[in-house]
Amino acid sequence: MRKGSALMGKVIVTYDTGEQIGTVADLLFDLGNNQLLSVIISENEGLPSSPVVRLDHVQALGADAVIIASRAQVQPLDTMPESHLRLQRDLRRVPLLVFTTDGRALGTLVDVYVDEHTGAVQGYEVSGGAFAAESFGISFVPSSQDVRVGTSVVMVPAETATLMLEHVEESTTVPVAEHGEAESGARQFLEAAQLPAQKPQTVEETRGRRVRCAVQTDDGLIIAAQGQIVTEAIIESARTHHREQALQDAVYQTTLPHRVGEEAMSLLSRSRDRVREKAAHLVTGSERVWDQVKGTVTHLVHRGKHHNDQSESGGNSTDVTSTGDERTHAHHDDHRRP
Repeated sequence: MRKGSALMGKVIVTYDTGEQIGTVADLLFDLGNNQLLSVIISENEGLPSSPVVRLDHVQALGADAVIIASRAQVQPLDTMPESHLRLQRDLRRVPLLVFTTDGRALGTLVDVYVDEHTGAVQGYEVSGGAFAAESFGISFVPSSQDVRVGTSVVMVPAETATLMLEHVEESTTVPVAEHGEAESGARQFLEAAQLPAQKPQTVEETRGRRVRCAVQTDDGLIIAAQGQIVTEAIIESARTHHREQALQDAVYQTTLPHRVGEEAMSLLSRSRDRVREKAAHLVTGSERVWDQVKGTVTHLVHRGKHHNDQSESGGNSTDVTSTGDERTHAHHDDHRRP
């Protein structure tokens, strides 16, 4: 597959003369019939006004260039039906919502995937919608033979949503705390959210799994689009291009909820460490304060005892002096008597 937007700006080269006559300016689609119809060429000297070349005159939608038969195949855009839609002007500039016929929102159309040989529409890239959280906000809506395109909504059959479901059993076992370790319910919930499906050991085990990131060949050919469910055809294409391991890795990429869980667990762990560190500081600080209190009390006790000793010693000396003074006064009195 090729993504429509990836073709924008590629050079257009004629096969017969090998000249570059312009670049891809836009793509013209008939979504009702799931078909890329024409390539619109940038304005260039010697070409008709609003030049376009029909897909049946395109020899290759390559990785680096679009090859057409000859300059003679270029014609004015006004020769094409007005009901057809341009990728850049109509499908990407004006948001088109994709709904199933039973009213389920699948997202907003972002891009179109086409077969590189036939131009057949293989599917649509949409943002948001029912399956967005499972592949980083992007989903792959498979094409259908019964598509209705309106001015603001694309309607696809109700069974399309079923085709977008991932068919894999994921472990729901909540990790059990180690003996002696009390774990909160929040921690167990976050750990459970981090449990992805088992990594496939063989390419066959990717069948039915959702591709979390696009798998491409070396020249940019898309084997599996982001958000696409792996089918037998995708597995065979991966084998043909020797991209089996890439496909196995792509279905095992951590999903957004798992990333959020990992980040939350990391935050929880850091918070717990900070609390423990603060608690350790508090314990150390309280021990130091207690040691200071004990030291202060001991010092005060010693000072009080010393003061008492001094008081008692001073009192005895005063008594002795007083007694001596009394005796001296008594002696003088005796001498004054006649």
